[in-house]
Amino acid sequence: MSGKFHLYTIKGCMFCENAIELLDSYDIQYIKYIIKDKDKATFKKINDVCTFPQVFYEKGDIKRGNVKRGGGSKKIVKRSLKIETNMVLIGGFSELQSFINIVNIIRQNNMSEDGIMIIPDVIKAMNIMKKPKSCD
Repeated sequence: MSGKFHLYTIKGCMFCENAIELLDSYDIQYIKYIIKDKDKATFKKINDVCTFPQVFYEKGDIKRGNVKRGGGSKKIVKRSLKIETNMVLIGGFSELQSFINIVNIIRQNNMSEDGIMIIPDVIKAMNIMKKPKSCD
């Protein structure tokens, strides 16, 4: 893949750990942001995602194998999720699994990297069609 994942995680979350293990198993680069408990509600509201992890995909060329991990804050999220950064909402862990599975199918069928790069746009279109959920 020629992009990078951004994972907004919380401590003690099994789905967050599963997402990290999945990306590590494919040697896919990502940036992990650890969200403090007091900021969870704010992140749900900012990103319009009710669960964790909150997974985003940033299109662009990157080098593989250089996994970077760091702490997150509201300021980082607001800045990093601007449209001009080319970020696409993937969703949570199950959507990340689907994304990875789709990429593998495309590669097994010898589709080009251009074919792979349309996946975030398809996912974005699918997310727009979803009814908004309440993040109570």
